[in-house]
Amino acid sequence: MKRTRLWTNLAKGTALAGMVTVFGIAAASAAPVIVTFDPAGAGLSSQGAFQADRYTLTDFATATIDNATGAFTETGTLRIDVFNLGSTKIQGPTSGLGNGTGSAAYGLYKTFTASGVLPGWNAAAPTTPINGTFTSVNYSFVGDPGNLDTVSNGGVLTDVGGNNIALGSGVLAGGPNNIVGVTNLGTPFASVLLTLAQDAAGHMFMTSPPNVGFQEDVFFNTPGVFSFNNTGATTILTITGGGGNGDFLAGAVPEPASLALVGSGLLGLGLIRRRRRKG
Repeated sequence: MKRTRLWTNLAKGTALAGMVTVFGIAAASAAPVIVTFDPAGAGLSSQGAFQADRYTLTDFATATIDNATGAFTETGTLRIDVFNLGSTKIQGPTSGLGNGTGSAAYGLYKTFTASGVLPGWNAAAPTTPINGTFTSVNYSFVGDPGNLDTVSNGGVLTDVGGNNIALGSGVLAGGPNNIVGVTNLGTPFASVLLTLAQDAAGHMFMTSPPNVGFQEDVFFNTPGVFSFNNTGATTILTITGGGGNGDFLAGAVPEPASLALVGSGLLGLGLIRRRRRKG
């Protein structure tokens, strides 16, 4: 669906389905980094520290596109399912995650809202290639001790037990990585740069290095995980399990004025063309 960078250790958050609010941040390093995670330190589970440099996501979202203008809004949830270190998958007993299964000790989610525009949108042919941009994105990064939360096909996260722990939030960072649309294969896609500001528990969870970010790579949707529904005035895009891979990158802290809180959601995550998952 989309390509995004979430800068952790910032004072902000990200979003997806149309990903989100723009503000300036310093350039990030292009080199992926190894991050040390400590679920126990953040109160997520009893698992101790482990390291990872990549992860796999699954996204669930709903986007509403104005058929007359191409403007859209989107809400949804991204679920982190697997951590990897190089080509090695970090198994559940070590990471605490279990590919979104009930056996996992905790869950990790990014809930988001976003908006944007698709100039020239053709509701009669929604799989026609088109490029647009996000105008805003807001997201929240949360952990679920016990892994009891549920996510609807439309992207609504339900905090079962009311025990979710806030780990951070972010917004659209702006710059050239801001595109959303439909590929020449008729697949929704997106690419956005997002910031991440960690909460106190987020710093306890992602302990090092400082100023780390998530770069969510190309997400892709197959015909079985997305659908367009033309209601006349609008077209509803529903994503029910798209996915992609991400890396951790060295990041930069945004200016204080840009530390607005945001939640993530992008037409891209749900709309991004799907790339072969690794690991």
